Amino acid sequence: MSGNEEESTMANAFELGTDDYIAKPAGLKEVMIRTKRLLKIPLDASDVLLSGQLSTRLQKYGVGVVIPCYNESKRLKTDAFDEFIKDNPSYHIYFVIRRQYG
Repeated sequence: MSGNEEESTMANAFELGTDDYIAKPAGLKEVMIRTKRLLKIPLDASDVLLSGQLSTRLQKYGVGVVIPCYNESKRLKTDAFDEFIKDNPSYHIYFVIRRQYG
């Protein structure tokens, strides 16, 4: 997941072996649906509604999503992420913040 939408950056990511590339901002529904697609879990209508019922495969293995962040604290909808994690405990969302030293 990145804020960089340049076609060359996306192409480079796929050439390096990434499974997917999501340009920010992206909704939690989109992340969940793309994750299920990558894991080859059939999608149904409840996925679009974020029903909270995860497949056995997701519950068994879990899913980690890394979101690089830079000066985005005001844009992040923390309440939405909190609610998503409560409803979907197999997802682990990591926010990576770049710190500058010196």
